[in-house]
Amino acid sequence: MKTASEHTPSRYLVFIENAVRKLQAFFRSEEWSRFKRIYKESTPVALITVVVEIIAGLELLRVSEYYLLLPGLLLITPGLMEARGNIVTSLAKRLGSSVHLGLVDWDLGINDEIRVNFFATIYLNIILSLALALMAYFGAILLGMTHMTLWGFLFIALMMAVVVGSFLSLLTVLVVLLTHRYGLDPDNVTIPIVATLGDILTIGFLFAVIRMTLFLDQYINII
Repeated sequence: MKTASEHTPSRYLVFIENAVRKLQAFFRSEEWSRFKRIYKESTPVALITVVVEIIAGLELLRVSEYYLLLPGLLLITPGLMEARGNIVTSLAKRLGSSVHLGLVDWDLGINDEIRVNFFATIYLNIILSLALALMAYFGAILLGMTHMTLWGFLFIALMMAVVVGSFLSLLTVLVVLLTHRYGLDPDNVTIPIVATLGDILTIGFLFAVIRMTLFLDQYINII
């Protein structure tokens, strides 16, 4: 009669053999093919977005002097960046789903599905920006940052919503259509691209809007 120790090596060999077979089956399966596609399409985009995000951080240093002049900007900037990112990535997800359902395609052009999603995104941008401006204003009062009026917060937030929000929405539509046209999965490519470009465009345009606000303040006391 064999002891337990004599059975142990054979059990290990059976376990290893089964594990190897499962791995071989996995590498021949459809799941492995999908994994490779996701990896091949997402990795280059992810590496590029890392570099672009560093550029966005350097761009933020350009407006650091304005944070000393208008400390209230510290309350509104993170919200503006987060709002733009959340809204355009949500648009990218909806359009990506529409692509898979056959509702959105390069050959179909700008149809009702795209128009409805585009204008809904602009509406969300405006509503969230108004809410953000109000919360930032009252937050600044509570914290003693009385360097900007409510009109200053509203002007900056609405300009960012209308201009940057519209541009990013158009860019999202274009990226979804182009990626699908060239055989890529929009779910793997679109969101990293539009989220990263949203950050750098938000920071860059914020710099221009602040300068515009300071210029207008000389005539209509917006700050």
